[in-house]
Amino acid sequence: MCQESGLIGFAKFAQLSNPSQYDIYHDGGVAEYIRVPYWQLDLLPDSVSFEAAAKAHDAGVALQALKLADLPPHSTVVVTAPTGAMGVITVRLAKQFAISKLILIGRSPERLEKVKTISTVPTEIVSLIDPDIDIVDSVRKFAPQGVQAIIDYIPVGDTVSKLLPVMVTGGTLVHFGGNPTPLKVPMGAMMANCWRLISSRGNARVDTNQALKLLADGELKIDDLFTHKYPFSDAEKAVDTIENRREPMWLSIIHVS
Repeated sequence: MCQESGLIGFAKFAQLSNPSQYDIYHDGGVAEYIRVPYWQLDLLPDSVSFEAAAKAHDAGVALQALKLADLPPHSTVVVTAPTGAMGVITVRLAKQFAISKLILIGRSPERLEKVKTISTVPTEIVSLIDPDIDIVDSVRKFAPQGVQAIIDYIPVGDTVSKLLPVMVTGGTLVHFGGNPTPLKVPMGAMMANCWRLISSRGNARVDTNQALKLLADGELKIDDLFTHKYPFSDAEKAVDTIENRREPMWLSIIHVS
């Protein structure tokens, strides 16, 4: 790990000529002993399980997404694709950001309803299973005045382009889905509505440290969000299940011991 330029080590992107976060090194990661940079080590609090700690970076990304939204108190927030790891942790963090209402948008109504049960704030769902649904009208039924932010985890498609009109003036779209589909919104509309579009490649170390503290203090609980646990011998099965999404999956982990 580059001590000077790694995004995970610092809260800002590297400004060096080489943007690489990792350098080439010969030791593997699955070993009894490995050599690591001491400055990248963090102590695991006694009250945090190894499984929860393994998801500290997922929690860090969710934290950064919510922080980038720069939410005023009592905001209404849309979370797209909320039925995966990032989505469920974001839902769990809503109370930490004084969010008054969540609107979850995804395909499967059954999976959305399941996520709704873990929320700590009032939550509504909008299913996209009907291809002819008017997504803006559906959201406005729950937020007539609009929403302050959209936290977008959709990996492909133009759903978020259709969603933008539900944002209030000065609203923020935070994208972490890696979506290759171009955003179909006139820049003039972005300007007139004072909308912000922001994203990041991942999370900073300050976010993972904050996640560990929230976990240690009991202010964030994720141990009950694990739906899949695999022994190392089933690693290929685990990867296949993660990639095909044929069954509901929130947090998953592969035990190497």
